[in-house]
Amino acid sequence: MNILSGEKLSFKKLKIIEGQDLPKESKMPFLIKLYIKNLNNKWLRERKIYSFTDCKEVFKEYWNHIDHDFFNHEFTKEETEYICQYAKNAAVTVNSLLTTVMLATYSKKADVGQAVSIRENYRGMANLVTGIAFKYKYKKRRSLIKNAQGVHKVIKKKLINPKINYFVLRFLDLLDGPFIDSACVNRYVHKAGSPSNTLCNLMQYSENLRDIGVSNLMKVDIRSNYGEMRIDHLAFLPPIVPYAHRICGAVTLEGKLNLTMHIVKDEMFQKEQIYFNNLILRLQDLK
Repeated sequence: MNILSGEKLSFKKLKIIEGQDLPKESKMPFLIKLYIKNLNNKWLRERKIYSFTDCKEVFKEYWNHIDHDFFNHEFTKEETEYICQYAKNAAVTVNSLLTTVMLATYSKKADVGQAVSIRENYRGMANLVTGIAFKYKYKKRRSLIKNAQGVHKVIKKKLINPKINYFVLRFLDLLDGPFIDSACVNRYVHKAGSPSNTLCNLMQYSENLRDIGVSNLMKVDIRSNYGEMRIDHLAFLPPIVPYAHRICGAVTLEGKLNLTMHIVKDEMFQKEQIYFNNLILRLQDLK
């Protein structure tokens, strides 16, 4: 939008976060670190560098066998304000409330994955995202607020623990780059060896997918007007990761919350559509 409106762009260097940049208190337990290093060493004995041709093969195999679709809804300013106030009154974050309503709509015990930002003041591109996971079953005998407080407590407990909060970045920092690539090759093209197969299982790159993925960009710090142009609607389509069947992306611009659910399209498509419609109805009728 800056380019289209004739503004001059400023250069911002790509920032790569490594283990040495992370808080000391986030260090992995010794035995886990030893296990991952051992696994990486096994890979190095049979190391392979993947070319663009290999990447194209993964791309081709993926899209030959997997289809995607998404559902989207934008809430009005009044609806968004009510959702935010509801979360505030319940003493939880909007993110915790959204996750709880997703769990209520799902109705069964769910394996949930959440993207977590560790970005502070840096506004350039960087690997400043980690993640947490937990299992939770919505308790129908309790109110939505009580459930939301329960979910919030589980999330908060993980976020304040640096060993959990930074685990993903610590984990990836111990792995050889092509070793990470091999997990995708192993998952979608062919078996890339025993270490790669083990890594796939550790990263949950399998048929046993997480039930719900959540990624919330919150209120984005960008403006709507760019000279003669403006952004009227902003949607965040989160990527389908190899360990999730569906993932919900939330973003708020100018007081309007936009929710998108990205799914792997299969025979459950109609049920997924019903799930998303029910999710929106629940959020519009919070009690």
